Amino acid sequence: MSIFFPDNEKRKNRLLELSADTQNFIAVSKQDYEQFKNLNAVINQKIAQLYANAGLTPPGITQLDILKAAGAAQAVNTADTAVEISTIFLDVAGMAATTLYLAPGVTSFLVGSGILEAETAATVLGTIFGTEIAVGTLAGGLIGGLIAGVVIIGIGLAIDAIEGAILRDKLREGLHQLGQIRANAKLHLDKAAKLVASLDSVNRTLDALLSSHIPLTDQVIRNLLTKDVVPAIEAAKAITLSNVIIELNALDLNRKSWTAEDIA
Repeated sequence: MSIFFPDNEKRKNRLLELSADTQNFIAVSKQDYEQFKNLNAVINQKIAQLYANAGLTPPGITQLDILKAAGAAQAVNTADTAVEISTIFLDVAGMAATTLYLAPGVTSFLVGSGILEAETAATVLGTIFGTEIAVGTLAGGLIGGLIAGVVIIGIGLAIDAIEGAILRDKLREGLHQLGQIRANAKLHLDKAAKLVASLDSVNRTLDALLSSHIPLTDQVIRNLLTKDVVPAIEAAKAITLSNVIIELNALDLNRKSWTAEDIA
């Protein structure tokens, strides 16, 4: 490496650090999406049973295509990205919009299932995050690897073979892109987590209702099942990118990260 650019190693290490953070956020997002999908399948069955027990007609179920709704369904079959959700929840204001924050997890899930190529997934994530992630660029290659669950050990032979000012510029560009991507990945993760946790509460409420013998009406059931969802949606709305950036800055400060060239 050129002795005239001694900070290149710091830039490279920072890029790896941002990559590791983003990989963790995307991995947890994938788990949240899987939990969300599984919970909805269980909840739909329990709702149908609860309404049958009460002698009521069960509410409908809607196929919600998360990636399509997020405007990022390139080269993805609709059937691969659809989740069956009871209209009880989709009737709640803000519910459909909040589910869109599961899109990074959906993307990672599709790559892990062999449905979506990692490079294409990087482009999809760029659409979700509102940040262009071109295939073939430094950030594009790293994000493709992260979505595929590949542990980023090094920047790659192509980068290692570059020296001096060219390497400096490539690393700087990667830092700026990954800084934005990391923040957006955390924002989506935090918002989606509120929704998934609320459905877990709904599932427990359904268990309690199914084991009880109290008379139920359609409105009573809807009120009981959405009592945890409504505040969760409001809590998700309250999470802003500024909040997330403050949290990430604290993380960097605590671990003494090199942030001299991060975007302010």
